[in-house]
Amino acid sequence: MNLHKTRLETRRGFFSNPRMSLKSSGAIAAALLLLPALTPRSGAQTYALSNVWSDAPGLAGANLDGVNSYNRGLAYSTVSNQVFVTSRTPVDIDVFDGATGNFIGDADTTGVAGGTITLDQVVCADDGAIYAAWLTVGVSGGETLYRWSSWNSVPTVAWSGDPTYGLTTGKRVGDSMTVSGAGTNTLILMGVLSGSTATTNVLLFSTVDGTNFTSTVLNISGLPASFAGGVYVGMAFYTNNSFLYAPNAGSLYLVQYPSPVAGQQSAAATAIATNALAANFVALSYNATASLLATLSGFGSATATATLYSVSDFTAGLTALAVTNFATTNSNGNETGAVALGGPDRTSFVYAMATDNGVNAFGTAGGGGPVSVNLSNTWALVGATNNLDAAADNRGLAYNAASNQVLINNKSTHAIEAYD
Repeated sequence: MNLHKTRLETRRGFFSNPRMSLKSSGAIAAALLLLPALTPRSGAQTYALSNVWSDAPGLAGANLDGVNSYNRGLAYSTVSNQVFVTSRTPVDIDVFDGATGNFIGDADTTGVAGGTITLDQVVCADDGAIYAAWLTVGVSGGETLYRWSSWNSVPTVAWSGDPTYGLTTGKRVGDSMTVSGAGTNTLILMGVLSGSTATTNVLLFSTVDGTNFTSTVLNISGLPASFAGGVYVGMAFYTNNSFLYAPNAGSLYLVQYPSPVAGQQSAAATAIATNALAANFVALSYNATASLLATLSGFGSATATATLYSVSDFTAGLTALAVTNFATTNSNGNETGAVALGGPDRTSFVYAMATDNGVNAFGTAGGGGPVSVNLSNTWALVGATNNLDAAADNRGLAYNAASNQVLINNKSTHAIEAYD
């Protein structure tokens, strides 16, 4: 190894890092002996989706329906550790404990009314604010977006009017919704349908004050000319002004959009990459920090499938980490559903809802846990080597990342030695 010695001209004459201070030369030697190669243990970070709780239709106090497609929106809040489910009739948002599934209560819906379906989708921003909106089959006739600062606060109107400004007349809005950010950085996306088919338009809502929003119509190029029919369109924000878009085409698209400008009515967006995904009706939830994507598919069939993917680089493809199937015994003719990553860091749970079949919470069995490592000896200095001695003169040790060196002091010789 390379050895470099440096003298310090100080009154006390020695270097010490109190966070790493060792009280004897023996401790120094031991520390050097244990300098490891930190290699992740093969298979240490694993995921497996296992059911933690299920809330079935008819749960006491809640508005979980099993027949009429009343529940279509689901969201999770890391601030309150709560799961939110919309109800069409009665107009309501049910609140459940994220850890246990226990029904907590209903959101205040004072003044909430209108639309084809008054509350269809619901999302939760990073600051705990809750947003829900009308489903309207003729958006030129108006759309309303509501905001709750917390589930038991009185809602306010965050947007009301035609969010397309007449640019996409007669379209259907409100079947799909996703959110990113908090406060003045909050962004909301809504899908735009023609009848019951996805289009190349989405709505981007932004805010300059954190409570009042404006809409921008995004016109997406690079998508197929047509899509399979179905009212549900999967969407989730990705990173760096981009979002994931699953318009029932057997593919998942990465769409880049410009930074929103208040008052900008329309803007161009571009599909810049694609990956294969389940053919139709795929709900999405993405955690950019952990690079985890949760999907729910097949929620119009007898069995729904929840899948957890790693998507650190979209262009490199999706890596499936865990998958689970669950029965959906009640018919879901509209083929609607929702999925949300949950837990304190949004890696510990996958919450899944197939309409008319209640809510399921799956633990990820590994998400957010520590990464195991193997410690293996690389080199060691033992005994009286250079300024390492047995007189308790060596009391400080530190690592310099810039030079990739280990620094050790000697209080008697007033030296700091650097080891490669």
